[in-house]
Amino acid sequence: MKKGILLGLSLNFCLLFTLQAQEVPRTIIVEHFTNSVCGVCASRNPGFYSNLNSQEGILHLSIHPSSPYSNCVLHQANPSENDARTNYYGIFGGTPRLVIQGTAISAGTNYNNASIFEPYQDQTTPVSLDIRQTKEDGQIIVSVTITAEADNDLGSASLFLAAAEKEVMYDAPNGEDEHYDVFRRTFNGEATGVSVAIPATAGESITVSGSLMPNADWVYDQLFTVAILQETDSKAVIQSSAADPSENEPLVNIAEVNTLPANIFPNPVEDILQVKLTTETKASFQLFNSKGQVLQSGTFQGQTQLEMSNYPSGLYWLEIQNAEGKAVRKIVKEVR
Repeated sequence: MKKGILLGLSLNFCLLFTLQAQEVPRTIIVEHFTNSVCGVCASRNPGFYSNLNSQEGILHLSIHPSSPYSNCVLHQANPSENDARTNYYGIFGGTPRLVIQGTAISAGTNYNNASIFEPYQDQTTPVSLDIRQTKEDGQIIVSVTITAEADNDLGSASLFLAAAEKEVMYDAPNGEDEHYDVFRRTFNGEATGVSVAIPATAGESITVSGSLMPNADWVYDQLFTVAILQETDSKAVIQSSAADPSENEPLVNIAEVNTLPANIFPNPVEDILQVKLTTETKASFQLFNSKGQVLQSGTFQGQTQLEMSNYPSGLYWLEIQNAEGKAVRKIVKEVR
């Protein structure tokens, strides 16, 4: 009888682990290279947008290269990064062009046909992306958490992190007066993406953060964050995500949370902040400054310590989370 009970518990544990550590749906993103002076774009874009809008859950980002017309106003707002993203895929020279999941689609393809998305549907990936977007004091602050939902050997990848404008009203020379999901600027100055190391073990995560001050010509309430995680060599999209322009989630809580017992000391702190939990359950942490920018992040078991000596005096927030709950503490940094 005892052997049967143990075997049952073991099978249940294995089943639970399998359910918790499994791949998730891979979100499709289409990068749309267009130009507001291009007459061909004006004739082909409506059919493409009709096709896109008939799909469910597909992300879209429009990019405006200098070719074939460098006087495109949407290109001139950020010439270097619009061209750099186009050259990243080796498609500079003509518009419109589509790149779906990192794969350049032939210029002769019928963009009106739903079949262009079929090769990329119903796919899974071992990685999830969580965007936390904050709009505060006229700027955008973003934190993207990359989590391994299943064990993987993906290694390093490129993260393209950008701000886009949902709808730009502009009477363009080619007759288009509405322009959608317009790429404005990256958060890190890298139109080809920044290198990140994808966590290999299910449950582990890393966080990448950034901020930017929008141009006065952009409509602040229309701005949102786009994240594309891609294989470094093939450019294939591992996962993508986008926030909504209305999302304004504080990166840290304005009040402390105490659902996870944690001993955090000394506080105030000068150099080393000690963190101790009552169990050895794996936990993640993020240290934020007063603007909500992530300064440190990682995982630990039982206890860890954070180096604080290089930070200026002021208020910081430490967020700790595991399967048992969450702890958010206000940390006061003092300088001798």
